[in-house]
Amino acid sequence: MLNGEVEETFYPRNPLDVLAQQIVAIVSEGPIPADDVYRLMLSSAPFADLPRSSYDGVLDLLSGRYPSDEFHELRPRINWDRISGELSPRSGSQRVAILNAGTIPDRGLYGVFLLGKEGETNSRVGELDEEMVHEIHPGDVFLSGSIFLAGHRNHAGSRAGDSGSRRTRTDALLERRRPRKTA
Repeated sequence: MLNGEVEETFYPRNPLDVLAQQIVAIVSEGPIPADDVYRLMLSSAPFADLPRSSYDGVLDLLSGRYPSDEFHELRPRINWDRISGELSPRSGSQRVAILNAGTIPDRGLYGVFLLGKEGETNSRVGELDEEMVHEIHPGDVFLSGSIFLAGHRNHAGSRAGDSGSRRTRTDALLERRRPRKTA
């Protein structure tokens, strides 16, 4: 880390699910002007460019103004007085904020390529999710559809599954293998 050999960090921009959670948590403490919450959100890097229309759309959903009848089973989490601009908690909003904190992490999908002659990548055979890619070690054999594949090293020389410093690298180089015969 002292040598500057740290992977580049990317964070999601305007994740509206996180915005909704944060708004419910903030409002659960007591009434607060919607403009104050918006300014607070803009001071956070992920929401620095949050359009007011997106913010207002999330407030609409949280206060029970749903885009269609398909959402009739959802309960509003906050009150939004559009005239005064004040947000206030609904009964149980603090409990909801505490018990439902967290997000579903984005899962990266990595291209899977067959190794051709002399280590060149050949055809793309599909994708693996991030968890599977990180679990593949050189020599591991697994079944994908009806093809047995074996893990290899990627172009950067790290084991198959290492993402290296960029997600755009070929992360899973595999070769076709015949299944082992069992007695």
